[in-house]
Amino acid sequence: MSEHISRRTILKTTGFVGAGIALTGLLSPRAKAADQVVAPDPSKDYTGAESLTFNGWGFQTDMVQRWVARFNKENKENAEFRVIAGDYPSVMENKFRNKDRVDLAYVLDTEYPRWAKAKWIHDLESWPDVTQAKAEMYPNIRDALSIKGKLYGLPYFASVDCTIGVNQLILDKVGIKPAEYPKSYTELYDQMRAIKKAGAAETPWLPRWINEFFGIGDSIYNELLAEGLELVDDNGQPIFSGKTEHVAVLERAKKAWDEGLIPKSVLTMSETDLIDGFGTGKYAMSEQQLYDTIETLNNPQRSQIAGHCRFVPVPPSGRPWGHLTLGAYVVPNMGQSAEHLGRAYRMAGYAGYKDPSGQHYVAKQWALSNALGSGYASVLKDPEVIAKYKTWLPDFDTQMPQLELAMQKAKPFRMSQEVWYTEWNVKSREILPDVFLGNITPSGAMDKLREAADKLVDKYR
Repeated sequence: MSEHISRRTILKTTGFVGAGIALTGLLSPRAKAADQVVAPDPSKDYTGAESLTFNGWGFQTDMVQRWVARFNKENKENAEFRVIAGDYPSVMENKFRNKDRVDLAYVLDTEYPRWAKAKWIHDLESWPDVTQAKAEMYPNIRDALSIKGKLYGLPYFASVDCTIGVNQLILDKVGIKPAEYPKSYTELYDQMRAIKKAGAAETPWLPRWINEFFGIGDSIYNELLAEGLELVDDNGQPIFSGKTEHVAVLERAKKAWDEGLIPKSVLTMSETDLIDGFGTGKYAMSEQQLYDTIETLNNPQRSQIAGHCRFVPVPPSGRPWGHLTLGAYVVPNMGQSAEHLGRAYRMAGYAGYKDPSGQHYVAKQWALSNALGSGYASVLKDPEVIAKYKTWLPDFDTQMPQLELAMQKAKPFRMSQEVWYTEWNVKSREILPDVFLGNITPSGAMDKLREAADKLVDKYR
């Protein structure tokens, strides 16, 4: 495992790089209802009781084991963390169907709505601290983890994917200062043309058109959103085609490709290639994870632009450059006893909210180690976290408020809340590269993507 949280690594481990899993036979009855909960007795010793099982992917397992051990000691509990190897959602879905014991689990934002709709996880409305936790969360993160007003997960990490990272060393060569960063993709492409013309970078723009499940489709979706164009309406129905305004955005991106603003190798890059490629200093701007623009790319052991990597702030339109992406802790619906379920809620609260002393202990550790965003604004105001971020962020006093604003404004993809999104995104990964390779027109690609969406909507109707 690399020291930064690699979405590529997580998704390979969790199986998100493959095709979507069919929802056939999704729903199954459970023995216990979510409202049958007995809060743990704080004076009781549970170390000899049936263990709490926490399943997750294998990122920085030593740190996870440490906080689980701390949870056990502080609560006289008996919890254990088990790493799920291989195709994480497939393994977990099999566990849910087979009613294997799982009391706490990781999930990504693209998968949790599916689990909730299948009744594989409990909502958290019976957890004693739910009202307070909701009040303290960033509203956008609270909303992203809620379905019809019910909270289904507590934040593990939060980030803004497709944030525009900046190599200020190149921008200084052409006189572009932070106050002059682009406010739109049109301005961004114009600046890339000026940089190329000045000879400051051969291919100045490194978009997230990588060969990953979360690559080119996410990048184009973000560019559409920046223009105020959605792919689905509030009811999840597709609203794009080869004859809508969406085509112009794809045509603009194709023009940038044809002008040589973008390296041809990007279509075969991995996420690690994207991060390390930008870290070489060859590119002026790149779509990156927000936390990588803070920590990884300002780490001199990893990046040649350390101390000079910034990110473009939220433009005046109020629409962030990227989209909200997050991991969450969820409590599976495995027919636990009322007391056992209460213990599971307590562990979820410890991981995704506060420890018994009232501190966001777990979230703070992730912030200090990897600059992982939290679901709670107060974590970024912690003195130790502030001190650490000062070692990473160039011009901390300017960028820290910009970071907080980005965390507040980012939203998840609307389409990602649909159970068919995973399969559609696989299709986008097949179709979109052909636009830039000249095998299909932008309008033809949008028509094919619409056809795929319509079929999936019908499939899961």
